[in-house]
Amino acid sequence: MYPKSVIIVGGFHEIIEQVTQLDLFITGIIDNNKKGDYYNYKILGSDQDAGNILDLYKDSLLIITPDNGRLREKLYNYYSQFNNSFFTLISKHALVSDFTKIGIGTIICQNTHVSSETSLGDFCKINVGANIMHNCSIGDYTTIAPNAVILGNVKIGNGTYIGANATILPNITIGDNVMIGAGSVVTKDISNGKTVMGVPAK
Repeated sequence: MYPKSVIIVGGFHEIIEQVTQLDLFITGIIDNNKKGDYYNYKILGSDQDAGNILDLYKDSLLIITPDNGRLREKLYNYYSQFNNSFFTLISKHALVSDFTKIGIGTIICQNTHVSSETSLGDFCKINVGANIMHNCSIGDYTTIAPNAVILGNVKIGNGTYIGANATILPNITIGDNVMIGAGSVVTKDISNGKTVMGVPAK
């Protein structure tokens, strides 16, 4: 069941388009760098104004949009002090299995595919064209960049970033706060906090 209205935290035009495609009412946008109107939607103010804004719009659910998982976590911790809840955004042009578990605040963009028995944590962002196969587990605040391919039985921790066009081979475990470069092919497990890139990723 969709909410009556949403407030978008961070004025990303791709997210605005996905919201409008779902026929949701956009109350406005909270953005630290924009003023006036953006894509014909009102900029309500900045993060500093959030308390007053959300007091006016208690029924609007929040969508936290930045690509950076650490920033999404920081914004969640800040905005969770207010009474508003968070909206899980799934594009109408995404193919998501009915047997997928999806955490709160997660964004699944258009032309993505999420297969069966997969679990997505809270405030993940699955970008355009990403492909996540069966029995995968993706941790909180993790970002999957455009056209990345996550093959079956892959486990990815919290706050990890998978670069555009990267491929993760089956049965791989990737830790927390890992950075995987664009176009990389991951062929073995990666421990917490590592940055890897290349074919194969090192």
